[in-house]
Amino acid sequence: MFPFRKLYMGGAESAPRPGDRLVYDETNGTLFVHREEGEVMFQDHESGDPSARLFIGRGWTREMTKASAELYARLGGLSGSVVAVEGSFPTLHVFEVAE
Repeated sequence: MFPFRKLYMGGAESAPRPGDRLVYDETNGTLFVHREEGEVMFQDHESGDPSARLFIGRGWTREMTKASAELYARLGGLSGSVVAVEGSFPTLHVFEVAE
């Protein structure tokens, strides 16, 4: 489902963590991770290049974003528990990994 192989932060391989916020921006159809400690980069599945945003297309629903955040958490070995967070703009769907 996710078009990436690995996550990186500060040049080192990383994994999903509690507190990560998976954000879908419906204005440009991208998904990104907000982490307080620094910028999270995805390794693109096809090119292998690092990118802070993944284009996944427009028209995702809030429910699809929540399910994606739950899957993202499970990929990191976590329970998959997420909570909705109010986005700074109405076009942002934000879910924070709880555990």
